Amino acid sequence: HRVKEEDSKKTLVELLSQVAVTDGFVDDVEENLLVKVMSHCGVDSSTHPYFGDDGLIDAEVVSEDHNNVMDRLKEWASSHPPACTQIGRLLSSREDQPKSKVIPWARGSSGE
Repeated sequence: HRVKEEDSKKTLVELLSQVAVTDGFVDDVEENLLVKVMSHCGVDSSTHPYFGDDGLIDAEVVSEDHNNVMDRLKEWASSHPPACTQIGRLLSSREDQPKSKVIPWARGSSGE
């Protein structure tokens, strides 16, 4: 399915960008995925404000826009109660799921 609404496309790109910069930088895999999604939705990275003149995503610009993105999502969610209910159900059902096990080799070198 293709995302058709311009606002939905904008929101999708903003959310994926926010996820990509969570750790302070964007690696090639994250950026390639984002560009593919944008292309699939008909959003051109050369005209998107999150992308610099060099064609790469600007993590600082994305991070600076974090509060605006979250505020718009909160506003949207408050005007779409069924979405809030479904999101709440999804989150509560995840809390009922067993927690994943810690993989021993993924721990720190001290084994803690």
